[in-house]
Amino acid sequence: MSADNSMRDDQIDPSCMITTESGTEVCLDDATEFSQTGSKPEPQPSQSKILGGDIPAARAIVDPHPAFVGVAVDPVNDIVVMADTNRKSVVSYERSLGANKSGETSQMRRQIIGPETNIGFVAGVAVDPARRELYAVNNDIEDTMMVWSYDAEGNAKPSRLLAVPHQAWGVALSPSRNEIAVSIELQSAIVIYRRETIGLETPIRYLRGAQTGMADPHGI
Repeated sequence: MSADNSMRDDQIDPSCMITTESGTEVCLDDATEFSQTGSKPEPQPSQSKILGGDIPAARAIVDPHPAFVGVAVDPVNDIVVMADTNRKSVVSYERSLGANKSGETSQMRRQIIGPETNIGFVAGVAVDPARRELYAVNNDIEDTMMVWSYDAEGNAKPSRLLAVPHQAWGVALSPSRNEIAVSIELQSAIVIYRRETIGLETPIRYLRGAQTGMADPHGI
C-alpha cells in the first residue's frame, strides 16, 4: 500500500466500517454509493480554504414599519414629529389625524430617510414652531444633532449638523434663551448649546455631577 493510500485510510472513521458480502471493506456512509457503482468511492480531499469574509446574506428579512422612540408636538402648525429607530428616519404626521378605522397605516406628512440625512440610531426630537424647524439627535455611532426645515423630505441633508457627546438621547429647545439642551446618557449630563451652533462647537455650559442626581438621563 502506498503512503498516499495509507494516509487516506487513516482519515476514515473506523466506527463506520463494514464488510460487504464480497469481502470489501467500506464506510457505512458510503455504502449506498458503493452499492450503486460497485466500487469504493475515493475519499474527498479536505477543504483547504474555509469560506468566510464579506459574504452577502443568502436571505434577509426587513420590517417595513417604523419604531418610534421620540415624539414632539407642534400645536401651532398642527404637526407631530417622531423619531424612528427601525427605518433610521424622522417622520411627521398631521396632529389632527384621526383614528384609522380601516386598519391601514396612517398617512405620513413627511419622512426624512436616506444616507444623506445622517440619521442613525435616532432618539429624541424637538420642534421650533416659529422657525418651522425640527431637531433630532443620534444616540449611537453618528453622535450628532441634525436640523431640518418642516418641508424637508426624503434623502435630505440637514440644514445644520452638530457633533454631540456619545449617547445623546433627549433634545429640548428654549426659544426665549435661543438655546438647545441635550441629555447625555453615558456622562449623566445635560449639555447646552447656542440654537444655531454647528460642527464641532463646544457647549456654552453643562450640568453634571453627583449633586445633580442625574444617572443615565433620557428625556429632557
